[in-house]
Amino acid sequence: MKCELAAILLGCASAWAQTTAPGPAGTALDAMRGRAPTGEADDKVLDEWIAAEVRSLLEAPDPVRADAFRTAFKTQIADAKNAPEFTGRFAERTAQAFAKELADCAKLAAPAARAMAWVLTDFKRAGTVDGLEAGLKCADKPDVRFLCAGAFSALRDTIGPNAVLLERTLRILREAGQAETNGVVVAAIYDALQFTGSDRLAGGAEAMLDVLEARLQKRKAFPGGPVCDGGELRVLAFFQKNALPQALKERLVGRLAVMLRLDVERLAQAGAKPGDAVLSESEQAALAESLDLCEALLAQLVAPGNAPNVRGALKKAPDVRTPEMKLELNKWIGTEETPGILNETPWKVAKGAP
Repeated sequence: MKCELAAILLGCASAWAQTTAPGPAGTALDAMRGRAPTGEADDKVLDEWIAAEVRSLLEAPDPVRADAFRTAFKTQIADAKNAPEFTGRFAERTAQAFAKELADCAKLAAPAARAMAWVLTDFKRAGTVDGLEAGLKCADKPDVRFLCAGAFSALRDTIGPNAVLLERTLRILREAGQAETNGVVVAAIYDALQFTGSDRLAGGAEAMLDVLEARLQKRKAFPGGPVCDGGELRVLAFFQKNALPQALKERLVGRLAVMLRLDVERLAQAGAKPGDAVLSESEQAALAESLDLCEALLAQLVAPGNAPNVRGALKKAPDVRTPEMKLELNKWIGTEETPGILNETPWKVAKGAP
């Protein structure tokens, strides 16, 4: 996962790699930046400036032009003469324009799509949600999705107090996470869902559990065995630090039971005998970390001081590791013959955690 993250960030950072002197601000924008935009005439000024920049980018969507594009917007955003209302409306009109382009993301050159995502992050305004939602749907561009998820993280404190916007954001992130196939991006989506405070935590946590459920279903359905990409590490760490209402806690425990089983089963495939799956070093590391955090969270929630120890078995010699891990796993999830800790009330996990 670390290597994948580095690759995505390297692509995202390409826009930083070159510096372009900012061009002069548009005189029409200068005339209105110190006040709140009002009416269609002001919107037209903003729209025409944005459209001209977008056309220029699409005509030459290379890294140099992409960097100049971002610089042009940053110069406008950072102008000391801007009234807050001007910047807010500028963000809204930009997001609407970008959403139209990103809606057909496959046709966009990678530098152009990435530059638009960077600009949306630079605004740091709730008015960019239209564009960020479109960016999260860029199926062939994980770097764009990663940037847009990160922008939502930066907006949590702004979005949280607005009930309508919070509900919309939870829906956007839930749907994006359920569809996501990239572990680095899904980790960023989990980060964006980490709302805190008694009035917001439950909504974010419920959305995280919806994403987790979809991810586990994908792992169970994967041909050749459930692959672990480490995407769930963020959500495990979050739930270690934040107490949940009982109903959500019970739901979380049920998902953790399945995750632990999948991790153990996948590790058991790691070359135990000829013909077994060959797991990459990165996946084995992700599995070990996931298993460790998952069981630690289960122990914290269910059986403090008296928990089975899959993690300890993982450290044993290869010839005894797998059977001992499965033995400890069964103490958690049970078998048809012998119930486990998690089969009991209030957790009521089905035997074997299917």
